[in-house]
Amino acid sequence: MVAAFPDRPGDPKDASIDGVGDAKVVPLLKALKATAIHTLRNRVVHKQAYRPTRAEVEAALDEARSIVFPLTSHLQLHDEINWYMKTP
Repeated sequence: MVAAFPDRPGDPKDASIDGVGDAKVVPLLKALKATAIHTLRNRVVHKQAYRPTRAEVEAALDEARSIVFPLTSHLQLHDEINWYMKTP
């Protein structure tokens, strides 16, 4: 199944997101698509050695929380994060 995914799918079109049809999920998915946290992350992690201000970090975190937490709830994606940290 994973092999069937395209190598570089790109951003989903807004029309595809609208096709989800859930009035609560669609705006969250569009907000997720519009975030810029990946740009900030790349500036920090890659060759630029950028160090964001506390305000930049807090704004990015607030934005992520305002999208990911409701989206997780609406899609019922509940998981135990500590499960991934367990050693065999």
